[in-house]
Amino acid sequence: MDFQIRTFWYGLLIMVIGGALSLVLIGYAVLLFWLVWLIVRCVKGLLLLNENRPIANPTSFMFG
Repeated sequence: MDFQIRTFWYGLLIMVIGGALSLVLIGYAVLLFWLVWLIVRCVKGLLLLNENRPIANPTSFMFG
């Protein structure tokens, strides 16, 4: 569950930062990064779940 919890909290933090920075237009790049990051983490987690394998490093910021 640590991987999902960190995905939520890091994602929330990135969304808040991206939302605040969208006033100066750089936030859209941050939000795009968040979207790609979220999709990759979710797909990787689901693929590993399907193979009954654990996430190698659930405390990692990137993709485990």
